[in-house]
Amino acid sequence: MTPEGGAGPALRRRLAAAAVLWQEGVAPWLVVSGGATGPGDAAVTEAAVMARRLVDRHGIPAAAVVLEEASQDTLGNARETLALAAERGWRRLVVVTDELHLPRALWTFRRLARPLGIAVEGHAAPPPRRLTPAWWSHAAREAAACLAYAYRLQRAAPVSLRGAAALPQDPPNTPPASDAKDRR
Repeated sequence: MTPEGGAGPALRRRLAAAAVLWQEGVAPWLVVSGGATGPGDAAVTEAAVMARRLVDRHGIPAAAVVLEEASQDTLGNARETLALAAERGWRRLVVVTDELHLPRALWTFRRLARPLGIAVEGHAAPPPRRLTPAWWSHAAREAAACLAYAYRLQRAAPVSLRGAAALPQDPPNTPPASDAKDRR
């Protein structure tokens, strides 16, 4: 996120990659994940910023975008997203993030998804055109976060389900049966 509350370059690349997966019928739903990024009532959730961009810039129908606005980190993203998936009966997720974050994200999602019987795949968004100091800083942060997550995931509680009797089960962008079968 930018300081002004918009989507930064890395987030824009991830959203573009997710939009392509939706357009190709690989991902009939797009879950955008992330809680509030600002103080108090002026706070906007990362998920809301992502949803708005998917609808406004990529033409994704709002009905195909599911917001998860509670999480504050990768472990929370996994926990909340997997709860949504389990409540809707989804058996497969594709995690879209940048190439540096993908190993830790997959490790986290797969660890928590195993007891739920949900398969988790990964899709890396295209990297930046050139490696900036911010990219190198992100690489160092990911290395440190992997060490921290080795500890956190050993102690992670299972995903708790909240119940979702009235949730939609059929995606708004269901491809023809032959396409859906070929893509899975």
